[in-house]
Amino acid sequence: MESLNVPGYYVARNSKNKEQIVYYDGISMNKQTNETLYNGYYGVFGYHEVFTNIKNIRELTAEEIEYNKKCQFWKLPQHFYQSFPEH
Repeated sequence: MESLNVPGYYVARNSKNKEQIVYYDGISMNKQTNETLYNGYYGVFGYHEVFTNIKNIRELTAEEIEYNKKCQFWKLPQHFYQSFPEH
């Protein structure tokens, strides 16, 4: 993937390979590294801001797109710290 269609939903991956559904709504530039960063947020009852480079973002699978359309957020990747407890 070379770029994102912003705004939109994607899955971010952190340094521990955990994944999270994220709504990306902006693009910024890291002036120190000259790297494009995508900014967005995630969360259900509160929101957390995230800045991610393209290497750590993937598109939703067909199954994840359907879950998102049906607002079945508990079926989407929710592995960053946030409001839902893990079972």
